[in-house]
Amino acid sequence: MQFTMTTILAAALATLASSAAVGKRATSRLTLETSSTGLDGLVYRELIYSASSVFIGNLKYANTAEPLLLSGGAGGFTFTSFHSSPTGYQSMLIFPDESKPIGFTIPHSMAIPAGATATGFSQDGTSLLFNAEKKWKACPVAETAGTWQIYWDGAACLTDCVAIDLTVKNNCDA
Repeated sequence: MQFTMTTILAAALATLASSAAVGKRATSRLTLETSSTGLDGLVYRELIYSASSVFIGNLKYANTAEPLLLSGGAGGFTFTSFHSSPTGYQSMLIFPDESKPIGFTIPHSMAIPAGATATGFSQDGTSLLFNAEKKWKACPVAETAGTWQIYWDGAACLTDCVAIDLTVKNNCDA
């Protein structure tokens, strides 16, 4: 059977139309960044993945760090680390009612720890929200000058940290 360009285009349009009809949203690829307000010495504003958590700042030069390149849609985000073996996607998660760092599931696992969630994320303009709230904080990492770990402050108890806005950058349909 030989496919013509017309047949291929018709199939692609039918697929797009059926996705739109059931309200499916295309997956997006994105990165996150923050402003440097209150973060003295911050030069690199894009978020970094390391050790199943999220950081900003000088940790980008560590051999365990890599850019946080997320894929997402329908309320959740995934990430594929080239440091995991085997390489596998991980879901980003937070503990909504606790003050803990942003975390990720184990590669190739959809197991969400008790009290955590991997859904409920959205955007308001370019700001990343969780359940329509911005409770993101950057907490200094004592071992690495100029580095902050990113937390969700669900219990509102992180007093030595800086409130930040996580901004969606390079939001492109995949």
